[in-house]
Amino acid sequence: MDLRFTADELAFRDELRAFFRDNLPGDIRERMRLGHPPTKDDTVTWQRILNRRNWAAYSWPKEHGGPGWTSIQKMIFLQENQMAPALVRRPGLERSHSPHRKMMERRRARVYSKVLVEANKKIC
Repeated sequence: MDLRFTADELAFRDELRAFFRDNLPGDIRERMRLGHPPTKDDTVTWQRILNRRNWAAYSWPKEHGGPGWTSIQKMIFLQENQMAPALVRRPGLERSHSPHRKMMERRRARVYSKVLVEANKKIC
């Protein structure tokens, strides 16, 4: 099995590197490099830049407004995004106030409270 990137994948990687080099604002790059959290303005600015290329929703298919990338292309995008370093937006979990995340937190709290109650009964 050959795990090396194909010529097309290497060209895609080079395209991404050039994009990050030419489009990622220097102040955002420096904040990310130093490990500081992005500001709201950083997030909005970077999302707008990605939106110009239909890359903001990198996991979406082309017919829904995304780039329609393969799994390998998504992985290359995330790697190059980290190397830039740029903001990472995880689809579906990017905001702590998203309905899905709140639902999962409530579910986790219910399950953990039941587990703790049962564990306390067994200990006592």
